[in-house]
Amino acid sequence: MPKTLAAILHPLTPVEFSTEYYSKKPLHIKDSPLKFERLFGWESLNRILNSSPVPHPTMKMVLEGKPVFPEDAKDILDATRNGASLVLEEIHKYDLNVGKLAAGLAKDIREPVRVNLYLSQPKRQGYNRHYDTHDVFILQIAGYKGWQVYDFTVKFPLFKQKGHHSNPPDELQLGCTLGPGDVLYIPRGHWHEATAQIEPSMHLTVGLYARTGIDFLSWLTNELRADVRWRETFPLILKDASEPSQECDPETMDHFERLKQLIESEISEPSLLDKYRRFCIAQESKVDPFSFPSQILETKRTNPESSFVRPGYQQVSLEKRSDGKIELIVWGNILTFSGPAENILRHIFSTFAFSGHDLIDIAPELTWDDISTVLSPLLREELIMVVENQTPILKEIAI
Repeated sequence: MPKTLAAILHPLTPVEFSTEYYSKKPLHIKDSPLKFERLFGWESLNRILNSSPVPHPTMKMVLEGKPVFPEDAKDILDATRNGASLVLEEIHKYDLNVGKLAAGLAKDIREPVRVNLYLSQPKRQGYNRHYDTHDVFILQIAGYKGWQVYDFTVKFPLFKQKGHHSNPPDELQLGCTLGPGDVLYIPRGHWHEATAQIEPSMHLTVGLYARTGIDFLSWLTNELRADVRWRETFPLILKDASEPSQECDPETMDHFERLKQLIESEISEPSLLDKYRRFCIAQESKVDPFSFPSQILETKRTNPESSFVRPGYQQVSLEKRSDGKIELIVWGNILTFSGPAENILRHIFSTFAFSGHDLIDIAPELTWDDISTVLSPLLREELIMVVENQTPILKEIAI
């Protein structure tokens, strides 16, 4: 169940969203004003700003489409008082709750997610009418903001592509005012603009950086660099430059035909999509990578009475290799285990809470020492954690 996506979309269901709106048309969802109360707020923003360099490393400020360049805290305050919008990019890296939201959503949709924060001033526009090259969810945190969304002029635009520029349409597709707890979905390529209403507005823009065929081909290109046949140069052709020719020489044509056969062979490989999927999973990282001192201490001993949890926002790949080894990919870790560990690992990564006795029941042929050998690297990398005093150490996103 994609619970983070479901929480964002409520009362709409993920299936309804996928069928009727995703990549098709914008959507405004009204929900409880308290929907994002536990996710982020003014205190969260102030904590980030007050505990980081000034200006914040990812900060941008913009007024009526033009950048503003503050040098210190006073400049930032003056600029906001004069109507400038404050933007913090990739705020999921600086707030744990937002980080867990991004990780949970990335797991649900199996695509990368990034989150920016926007603080806008009443009646003043930050960015002019524009479109993004990725889908976005707008999560309204505080204040009210009016939005105008228009149709696309470039279908499925990429950040880097030919023929990017075009004139924005004039016919409104969706007009709405977001209040606290509201959500707005804008598919990529759809032009939009927004203005805060009678008070400062704060929202999170959740960007869905869905992979495309171009991303797949970029990955495949990097994979093929290891094959000397693709690194081979095209034939050197020596001809009199004064002799015009509309045809390729036979040597070049033969080389090109061999490359065509190679690419057809690569694309036809049955395991290619699975390899790409494992690569995508390996790009994910832990939301909170540091938890000293436990990470530098010896792994805590466990026993059959121990209880364990793992976070629900992990993306996991578990494969049995041809050599009989079990390969686990999660949060940038690639771990290998012996074949007898397979049932234990499949149980661990198909649930979010389990006990030592559960693992014994799953693999009665293994001793607890054998099971501990499997658990040890998972505990060391905090892919799972021990429940202490019946209170799980790991907490899910509060939304």
